[in-house]
Amino acid sequence: MMFLFLTLIIITILHGASRSEKPPTIYHAKTCREMFDGPFGKHRDGFYLINPSQGDPKNSIYVYCIFETRETCLHLKSPTSKLLFDASTVKSDVWIVKSNPRRYQFTYEVDANQLRILQQISKSASQTIIYLCKNTIVYYDSINKNFDKSVKLLGWNNDEITPQNLSNLQFMSGHDGCQHKNDWWSNTRILYSTNIPSQLPITDIAIRDVGRPGQFIDVHIGRVCFL
Repeated sequence: MMFLFLTLIIITILHGASRSEKPPTIYHAKTCREMFDGPFGKHRDGFYLINPSQGDPKNSIYVYCIFETRETCLHLKSPTSKLLFDASTVKSDVWIVKSNPRRYQFTYEVDANQLRILQQISKSASQTIIYLCKNTIVYYDSINKNFDKSVKLLGWNNDEITPQNLSNLQFMSGHDGCQHKNDWWSNTRILYSTNIPSQLPITDIAIRDVGRPGQFIDVHIGRVCFL
C-alpha cells in the first residue's frame, strides 16, 4: 500500500501538466521566455509549439512553458517514464538503460537538432528525478556518512555526474528518504541543476548500491527545463 501511495504522489508531481490541451497556434518564438516577453499574447503556463531553429514551422516542437520562471521544458515520450530495477541481481555498478536498452529508454519529445539549438541559446538547465527505493542508497548514505553509493547520472553530452565531481555545478537533493537503507519503500527527490545546458537531458542512470537481497529502485524521470 505504501508503494502504491508513493507512486500515485510521484505520478501526480511529474505529470501534473496535461498534454490534452492543444495549443491554438504555432508560436514562432525560439523559447518560452521569448514567447512570454514578446507580442505573442500568452501569459499562462501550458503546452505550446515553439521553434528554436527558426526554420521550417513543421519542425516546431511541443514544450511546456512556465510563466513565472520563463522556463522551456521538455517531457519524455513515455507517459509513465518510470523504471523499476532489481538492484539485487547485479554485483557491481550498472547503467540502467545500457543494461537493457529494449526495456529502459529515455526518449524525449524533441528533434535532436532543435534540442542542440535550445541548449546553445540557454544559460542553464535543470531536471528532477524521483526514486522509489527499498533497502538501496540513492544519494546520501547516512550510515557511512558519505556519497560513495550515490547514483551517477549520464548527461546528454556524455558527462558522468555524481555529487563528488560537480565543481561549479549543483546536484541538489530535496527529500532524501533513501539514505537509511530501510526494508520498506521510501523515496528520494533529486533536482540536478547545471550552467552547462548541453548536459541535459539525462540519458542514463547508474545504480551503485547493489548486490544484496531485497534491493529495488523505481525511477521516475521528470521534465527537463531550460532557461
